[in-house]
Amino acid sequence: ARYSTKRAVYALGPSGFPFEQFLGEVLKAHGWTVRTDMMLVGRCAPHEVDVLAEKNGRRVGIEAKFHNDPGGKTDIKDALYVHARYEDLKQAPTQSSRVDEGWLVTNTQFTSNAIRYAQCVNLTILGWDYPRTRGISAMIEEAKVHPLTCLTSLSASEKKRFLDNRIVLCKS
Repeated sequence: ARYSTKRAVYALGPSGFPFEQFLGEVLKAHGWTVRTDMMLVGRCAPHEVDVLAEKNGRRVGIEAKFHNDPGGKTDIKDALYVHARYEDLKQAPTQSSRVDEGWLVTNTQFTSNAIRYAQCVNLTILGWDYPRTRGISAMIEEAKVHPLTCLTSLSASEKKRFLDNRIVLCKS
């Protein structure tokens, strides 16, 4: 079942937008309030934020890195720019653009340098199986939210039509 779910997450592509929507749904199932595809203005520059999540007074900006290739890895350059982006947004002049922290989330894995850097600067990173017991796969299983691309009864064109209409979950 986990293999099937992983394949179904890859099938959300080729663009990353349905993955952002799906990630938002996973977070909602874990009690977060979520908005996607936001533009926030930091102290130095405006930034596109894939997912803005809020829970218990905590506001998190999330960069979602979607890979079509199972061998794809999110590397240190992604961690560097995500850290810089959210440091700028922590100092945003208006409360509506301010975040408490930034996360980097991917449907695959991280390089060892990306993990090392994220640990050093206290950047939260979530991969398919990273951290080992709290990765995206564990969050999906725990919340029992599965991408509609799991459904074998739908044709590829039907799946595309649902995704184009921002419907990303089986239960939807």
